[in-house]
Amino acid sequence: MAVTELTGNMTDSEKDAAQNANNNYLAQFALGWIHADEIWTYASADSPTFAFTVNGDVTSKYCVGMRLKLTQTTVKYFIITKISYSSPNTTITIFGGTDYTLANAAISNNYFSAAKAPIGFPLNIDKWTYSASISDFTQNNPAANTVYNAGSIAVPIGAWTIKYKAAMGANRSDPNWVTAYCNVGSSSSYISQSSGSYSIISCASITNLRASVYGEFNLETTNKQMYYLNIGTDSSSSSSITLANIKLKCICNYV
Repeated sequence: MAVTELTGNMTDSEKDAAQNANNNYLAQFALGWIHADEIWTYASADSPTFAFTVNGDVTSKYCVGMRLKLTQTTVKYFIITKISYSSPNTTITIFGGTDYTLANAAISNNYFSAAKAPIGFPLNIDKWTYSASISDFTQNNPAANTVYNAGSIAVPIGAWTIKYKAAMGANRSDPNWVTAYCNVGSSSSYISQSSGSYSIISCASITNLRASVYGEFNLETTNKQMYYLNIGTDSSSSSSITLANIKLKCICNYV
């Protein structure tokens, strides 16, 4: 859609309709939104991301990180996380955060914006964070230098900051060295000290050790990937290792 020139060949009703359309276009443009002027068709869902298609190659029109505004009964907002073209359509993958899902239904009043904060777009980072639900974890009589998986998160398509925090514990029956370590990685059976999410707690002459641990790293994905919260110990006499109050989340880096 673009501004329509009013000509003498138009009837009064046509002029009124064109003027109303022009006014709406200019009003949205002033708010930071550009009318897409094309049909968006629902394609698929891979929660928490979704995809729609556009006829033709529009890869030069859109880019990841752009904001979208559309209507499916109510107004919804999304962020583009992936664009790919395969004749005859362009597929656009989008993330709606905690509040918006793309339904298998008609899409109307579709707009895009390269602005960070077009009017109406929610900027609260919590709305663009995807979290995993993980219960407290205990491994009794853990083997030394063996990795145990405490939980996982499916990282969607896009660019993300992966964060975790927890209360990590290690126990043994006799007061001696107590150690536990953990991190988040792409394997459920591997812990790397070079990982940005690596944490370790260690103390001598103690039977019960507790400490808060935290880690984060940036990740960009073109396909959904599983990432795992793992824990282990190098103590051969540990009676148990634990993770409690676990928070594991992905924060969209395009906000």
